[in-house]
Amino acid sequence: MNPAEPKLQMNLGNKQIYQCQIDAIRGQAQRLGRPLSILEAGCGTRWPLNLAGVDFKLTGVDLDPVAMELRRTIERDLDVTICGDLCTIELPPASYDVVYSAFVLEHVPRADLALENTLKWLKPGGLLILHLPERESVPGFYARILPFWTHVWVYRHLYGKPFAGQPGHAPYPTFYHPVIGRKQLSGFLEAHGMKVLNCNGHIPKNPFKGLLRVLQHWLFGLTKMLSFGNLTLKYGDIVYIAVRDVQEYAQNCN
Repeated sequence: MNPAEPKLQMNLGNKQIYQCQIDAIRGQAQRLGRPLSILEAGCGTRWPLNLAGVDFKLTGVDLDPVAMELRRTIERDLDVTICGDLCTIELPPASYDVVYSAFVLEHVPRADLALENTLKWLKPGGLLILHLPERESVPGFYARILPFWTHVWVYRHLYGKPFAGQPGHAPYPTFYHPVIGRKQLSGFLEAHGMKVLNCNGHIPKNPFKGLLRVLQHWLFGLTKMLSFGNLTLKYGDIVYIAVRDVQEYAQNCN
């Protein structure tokens, strides 16, 4: 294993994979002993984590104005809303105790630029939490190569989402910049002064049943075999929890 590549821990359930993110943010709040400033980079229409009992101010950034309006009018959980591109918006550096981004970077053509910005916005000792699909998994491979209309078709006709693909509703076009592969992302974070505290692999819940599930299992297994080990089926999503400035983080732990 590359020295920059953290050991992968396997959490197979949705509950486990989200709980590790909640625990990381709760731990940050306990270390700092004050309200947290959290940036949700690519906030979409809902906040997925239950942080009951944690005092925090939540800022949301999203490129989709319809999704942002739905978030403002339905969820009403953002303290600050910013409609803009993560690659180009300007936010004050070292402003946030936590930067959180879930299933966003695969939709950003220059995910490397978006990542560079999010790291600038972190305070010393701040946490970066990334939840994203693995580029080099079998599901990630098909998400990369299939045209966007097939994604919309699957959401509408197999997932039962009639508004899929319309403004404010997933899916969004995918680009899968090379930086979001696990090996590449590990090196990128290390090169930018980040220390990975935890890296979790996750197998998302299979939405298919019956014959569709059997066909998917056969297709994915064949694809893995034909990739000669370059694509994985051990996990489909990954969660990175990393810290900026390890010394500052350690001081907050004392």
